[in-house]
Amino acid sequence: MQFKSKICPKMLAKVSAIIVLITATIVTFSFEPINNGFYLVVALSATVIGNHLWILFQTNYTLTDEKIIYKSGALRGEIKVKEITEIEVGKSVSASIKPALAQKGLTIKCEKNKTVYISPETPAKLVNEVLKHNEEICVV
Repeated sequence: MQFKSKICPKMLAKVSAIIVLITATIVTFSFEPINNGFYLVVALSATVIGNHLWILFQTNYTLTDEKIIYKSGALRGEIKVKEITEIEVGKSVSASIKPALAQKGLTIKCEKNKTVYISPETPAKLVNEVLKHNEEICVV
């Protein structure tokens, strides 16, 4: 089962601001005589913009019978459902891994002191589906 990440307005504003600032920098440099520095700025800018758009549009979670697979740009990983001990709902806490685009999501704690913070659009639905595979999870 596939779940998209919720995108909070703050995150959208940050990404938009980065894109606008980088585009303004490129436009400013384009009025100068073109040299190798210009191409470097364009290449770095395209990389930064591309990375932010990749994260924005490719942050999602897939639940299978055995695991939750998360993808957020280049950040990818999985959580075995049987290793999940607790799911905290609606809190934004520090976690070791954060493939999320919004606050007040789900903090998933596992047996091996691994903590992953995710922010699905429908957190209650994801929690209910995970509980079908492991009823021993404590939901807080």
